[in-house]
Amino acid sequence: MNDNTRKILNNFGEKLIESARDKTIRESIKTIKGEIKDKISLQIAEKLKGIESQEMEAIENLIIDSIDGALNNFLWMIERDDIYDLVADMDSKKFSLKKLSDGLSVDYWNFVDDFSHYKRVDS
Repeated sequence: MNDNTRKILNNFGEKLIESARDKTIRESIKTIKGEIKDKISLQIAEKLKGIESQEMEAIENLIIDSIDGALNNFLWMIERDDIYDLVADMDSKKFSLKKLSDGLSVDYWNFVDDFSHYKRVDS
């Protein structure tokens, strides 16, 4: 893989992790801790009030694992279905991420390791 290809994929991966994975994990954890003040979030936090720290850690792990599963399954769908693709527009040129990657769903785990503030559940 050449440097330009790696740069394009890493650019996508960093944005995916920052804007989708980590943002969603952070918001979900804030919700279960009662730090988000909308009505539904407060109802969720109220139901979880008094849960032991081990159980709360298990819920946080479930959140991370669920988000990872959803994003990985989305990328796998893009990979396997010929009618879908993800395209990067860099320097007025369009690049198929699907064609640049050896496997977007495999690259996902590298993106998590390289760019995420949250460790994988199995780590």
